[in-house]
Amino acid sequence: MNIRFKVMFIFVLFLLAIWSIYPIDKKINLGLDLRGGIDLIYEVDTDELFKNMLAIKVDQLKQSLEKNNVVGATFKSEDNGNAFSITIAETSAENMKRADVSLEVAAPAIIAKSGNSWRLTIDREKSKQTVMDAAAKAVEIIRNRIDQFGVKEPLISTVGESRIRVQLPGEKDIQKAIDVIGSTAQLQFRHMKRIATSLNDKIDEATEEIMPGTKEDPRSDSVPLYVLDKAVLMTGDYVVDARPSFDESQRICVAMEFNSEGAKKFADITGKYLHQNIAIVLDGKVQTAPQVQSVIPNGRAQITGSFSDEIAKKYSIILRAGSLPAPVRKASATLVGPTLGNDSIHKGVVSSLFGAALVFVFMIIYYKFCGLIASFALTLNIIFLFAIMALLNSTLTLPGIAGIALTLGVAVDANVLIYERIKEELRAGKTVRAAIESGFDRAFTAIWDSNLTTLITGIALYYYGTGPIKGFAVTLSAGIIISMFTAIFVVKVILDLLLAGRKAKTISI
Repeated sequence: MNIRFKVMFIFVLFLLAIWSIYPIDKKINLGLDLRGGIDLIYEVDTDELFKNMLAIKVDQLKQSLEKNNVVGATFKSEDNGNAFSITIAETSAENMKRADVSLEVAAPAIIAKSGNSWRLTIDREKSKQTVMDAAAKAVEIIRNRIDQFGVKEPLISTVGESRIRVQLPGEKDIQKAIDVIGSTAQLQFRHMKRIATSLNDKIDEATEEIMPGTKEDPRSDSVPLYVLDKAVLMTGDYVVDARPSFDESQRICVAMEFNSEGAKKFADITGKYLHQNIAIVLDGKVQTAPQVQSVIPNGRAQITGSFSDEIAKKYSIILRAGSLPAPVRKASATLVGPTLGNDSIHKGVVSSLFGAALVFVFMIIYYKFCGLIASFALTLNIIFLFAIMALLNSTLTLPGIAGIALTLGVAVDANVLIYERIKEELRAGKTVRAAIESGFDRAFTAIWDSNLTTLITGIALYYYGTGPIKGFAVTLSAGIIISMFTAIFVVKVILDLLLAGRKAKTISI
C-alpha cells in the first residue's frame, strides 16, 4: 500500500472520528453514575405468577374434561389460589378413565390423586425456567414502556432469576417512573354476573369471584363490587393501539384498537353476551362494566372510569407496550444526584489525564522522538475510542472511564514491545529501516497474544456483566482493538513517512 494512501487513510479516519464525537456532550451518552438519575430494582411476584399458571392449567383441564365428555366434575380453589381440588362423580368406570386421560394436560403441574379426587399444584422447582422467562419478557415490556416514556439510553437487565434492574439516567421523578414501570396493566374482559352488596355475598367460588371497581364519586369512600366469572374471555394481548380520548359524555377514556385476531374474538364475545354486561378489568379493578347493546365487529373498545388526563396517558402507554406476565414488586429505588455524577466525571477525567500525562512523559524521556510518535498515536487512540462509542450509541460509565485509563496502558505497552525489539535489532548491527521492519514483525506475535487474551476477558465481562460493568467491558474491548491499529499501523506509517527517500543511519529511540 502506497505510503501517501496510508497517510490519507489515517487522516480521513481522524476527520470522521472528530465529526462523530462533535459536540461531545451530545454525542456521548453518560451513564447513571455520571449523569445522575433513577436506579430501580424490581422483583417478579412469583406467587402471583404461579397462581396465574395454575389458573391457566385449570381452564385447560376444564376444556379437556368437557372435550372428553367427562361428567360430574367440580373444582375448588384451595390454599388461597395456590392449589385446586378436582372431584369427579363416580358415575362409571368409563367416566373415571376418561377423567384420567383428560388430566394429562396438566403437566408440568403436580397432580396428587386420592380416590375420585385430584389435587393440582404447580411444581415450583421445575418452573424456574418459567420465572426466568417471565423476567426476560418483563424486561422487554418495561423497555417498550420506557421508550414511550421518553428516557434516553435506559439500562434494563435481569439480575438473578427473578429480579430486574432499571436505570434511568437524567430522570428525577421516581414516582412517575414507578407508575409507568410497575403497573402490571393486565387487561381482561370478563362476564359480569351481577352487582355484589358486600365481599361476603354468596358466590360459586369455583367459577365466580367478587372484584372491586373504581370510585364513581371522588367525595365518597364507597367502591362498587362486582360478581364476575373467573373465566377470562379476552386479554390485552390483542391490543395494537391505545390512546387517551373522550366518550359520548365527554369524559376522559382510553380508546383501544385490537389486531385482526382480537377484532374477531371481540366480535364473537359481544355476540355471545348480547344484552349482558362485560366487565373491563385493569390491574385487578373493574374500570367499567357496560351492557353489550350490539355486536362490535370493528375491533374497537373504550375503557371509561374516573380517569385524569395523566392516568389516561399512562394506561395508553402501558397498554401499547403490553402487560407484564406477572406483577413486579419494587425492591429498592435510589435517586442519584447530578452533583455526585459531576464529581465522578471530574475525578475520572482528572485521573485519566494525569495517567496519560505520566505515560507521555515516560515515553518521551525513555524513547525520545519515537516516544513522541507513540504519544501522538495514543492521542489518536483516545479520539477513535470516543468515536466508536458515539457510533455504537454506547453509554459511558465511571468504570468505562477506568477502562479508558487501562486502554492507555495497554496501548503504550505495544509500543514498548516494538521499540525494545527495534533497539535489539539496532544493537545487532542492522540498519535503521531493517531494524524497524524486524522490530514490528518480531513484536507482533507477543502483542497479538496479550491483546487477544485481554479482549476475550472484555467480551466475557460484557456478556455476563450488567450496567457499569458492561460499560467497562465496551471501552476495554474497543480500546484493545483500536490500540492494535494505532500502535502497529499508525506508528509504522509515521516512521515509514519520516524515512521515505532517506538513508537514515540513526534514529532517536
